[in-house]
Amino acid sequence: MKKLISINKMAEQMGLTSRTLRYWESEHLFTSNRDVESGWRTYDEHAILCIQITAFLRKMDVPIKEIKSV
Repeated sequence: MKKLISINKMAEQMGLTSRTLRYWESEHLFTSNRDVESGWRTYDEHAILCIQITAFLRKMDVPIKEIKSV
């Protein structure tokens, strides 16, 4: 079974806000799944890796436009 993590838990673990994660997703840096019952965004292992890479690159002040090419 795939490991899924909720947007709130992901934001907390990464020291980000859920708003940041929603923005990055709107920029097509990764995609989320939706929990059927709650409608909340959940992230699988691939999305988690993309979020970690994005967070690392943003800490280095790499613009989102350039991150998209990675």
